[in-house]
Amino acid sequence: MNTDKAWQEWGEHDPYFGVFTNEKFRLENLTPDVKDEFFDSGEKYIHQILTNIKSKIDPSFHPATALDFGCGTGRLLLPLAKICKKVVGVDISEGMLEEAKTNLASFSNVQLYKSDDQLSKIKNEQFDLVNTYIVLQHIPKKRVLVIFNQLVELVSKNGVGVIHLTFAKTKFKNNFGVAPSTIMDYAKSLLVQIKKTMFNIFNTSADPEMQMNLHSLNQAFFILQEAGINKFYTETTNHDGAIGMTIYFKK
Repeated sequence: MNTDKAWQEWGEHDPYFGVFTNEKFRLENLTPDVKDEFFDSGEKYIHQILTNIKSKIDPSFHPATALDFGCGTGRLLLPLAKICKKVVGVDISEGMLEEAKTNLASFSNVQLYKSDDQLSKIKNEQFDLVNTYIVLQHIPKKRVLVIFNQLVELVSKNGVGVIHLTFAKTKFKNNFGVAPSTIMDYAKSLLVQIKKTMFNIFNTSADPEMQMNLHSLNQAFFILQEAGINKFYTETTNHDGAIGMTIYFKK
């Protein structure tokens, strides 16, 4: 299934669960207290990455401008808007952006744009902080390389990028986290995908597809090296067996 179409559907029908896949964040469960919990998780994330940047990369870092790629309903934009002069959020889903617009209505320093792989709406801009978290894993590999390169270019001189990528799964432990590549394994994977596709076609009540793709750290670090970046700080993540890495770098 086309991932952009799937995220359009998430934005229309269950935007908060689409951002943070916990049953408590389903629309039917989204009480005011639960919604506060949702946004509190964003506050904690931004606090943590700023702490990491100041302790590992630049002790004097205070971003005036920030970009969040895959901003969803504004979970991370809200805390960024409190500390930056200008904040930009981009997302492929109009439904997500409409929800973010409502959530950030009290802030005049936030701009929201529909995204594309070239980030064409903001291509000529530069940001002190460029962030994307638990987003690229839902986008196919070839597209992510284009997006990753664009995100690196959008980081200003002396700015910091914080980019999260998934690269392995615990279920493939016997193959060091990567799916085996034998013909039999390929056939099994193809059969599973066909079953999922058929289920989605005939079960209109089912959730949209939420792909979990693995990406190449080799290619990511090659892009950073080509951009003249040779120092990094990294942390690994584990979301339900999907192993990721958050890469921090300074231009």
